[in-house]
Amino acid sequence: MLMNYNFIFLYFLFYLFYSCSSINSDIAYYDNGNIKYDIEYKNGKIDGRAKYWSNEGVLINLVHYSNDLFHGEWIDFYPDGKIQHIVNYSYGQKHGEEIWYYQSGKIKSKIIYNYDVVVKELIRWDENGLIIND
Repeated sequence: MLMNYNFIFLYFLFYLFYSCSSINSDIAYYDNGNIKYDIEYKNGKIDGRAKYWSNEGVLINLVHYSNDLFHGEWIDFYPDGKIQHIVNYSYGQKHGEEIWYYQSGKIKSKIIYNYDVVVKELIRWDENGLIIND
């Protein structure tokens, strides 16, 4: 009998915890019915992934958040679905590589950050892969 009460109590605590930290998704649509965005929220703040599409239904970007701050990868896409730009964030600050790509998929530029501080200067390449010197 005591075992049943313990189980019920633990179940109640789990339910209470889960309901207090609920994860929701906000989805909006264009007038033509195509999805505009799908954003994950936790406790009323953007937390998780957020996807944004064009009016034509093409994925524009994919952004990760934690507690309303950019956290993780932010990826922008060309209309054909290839990656145009990718940057890494750590709690709202650029941290790691930021890379731009030509539509061909070749790297256009790269810069490296350590919590919003540039630690490796911008390097740019032309479409043939040669470094561009200013």
